[in-house]
Amino acid sequence: MRSVLLSAYKEISNPFFWKTIALIKELKSKGMDIELIVGATTGSNETLEKLNGHDVRTIIIHTSKRAGRYNAALEASSASDNDWVLLNHPRSLLQKEAFQSLLAVTNSVQWGAFTHVFDLDHPLLKFTSWWSNHVRGDIKNIFYLDHCLFIRRNIFEKAGGFPSIDIFEDTSLSLRLAQIKAPLRLPWKSTTSSIRFTTNGVWKQAYKNQLLKINFMMGKDHGKMNEIFEKGISLNCRMEESSHLL
Repeated sequence: MRSVLLSAYKEISNPFFWKTIALIKELKSKGMDIELIVGATTGSNETLEKLNGHDVRTIIIHTSKRAGRYNAALEASSASDNDWVLLNHPRSLLQKEAFQSLLAVTNSVQWGAFTHVFDLDHPLLKFTSWWSNHVRGDIKNIFYLDHCLFIRRNIFEKAGGFPSIDIFEDTSLSLRLAQIKAPLRLPWKSTTSSIRFTTNGVWKQAYKNQLLKINFMMGKDHGKMNEIFEKGISLNCRMEESSHLL
């Protein structure tokens, strides 16, 4: 059994989310042993209604944190200790071969990620993907969720799952996992939506991302950082109250 976990927050107009569900249904129809669990935040009514039509197991939680949605989905998973748990980013679409490739990964591998690309052909985004794959990932052992992480369930739980923070929860998890075992990056593509870049402007969003990374390393308040990240296009969580920006 391999569990695929998806995070849902108002995904009604997110084509990557629904294409992922359709792909997993196709793989299951061809005999692949996969369970799909969606962790969803209350208030995502249109998304929840559409999910009901897809006969998908959905775990509804009150927190708007993405970390909480994945943790709740993991808790509901029937994967055994050594089974793969695949964290599918809601705005990343994996190649079909990516799911099948996990069948051939040896038991010595405890966690890893797929190779990141954006859906927009832009030199800065190409460099961003190259850096995230070869430097931040392969050298620093930090993979963001848009790479779609795969983790043995017992290692995921040993690392404590995602910390309950608003942003950079994937960085924090990677750092915990890397203390247990170095990751493996597989060549199959995780194609990620560039919606933040196209909405906010490629260079402006890139600058914002770097500013946030610096503030994260300085130990700044996660809630305030997340407000900056979500400003202009709120995709990951509900901004329930305003706070002073950094």
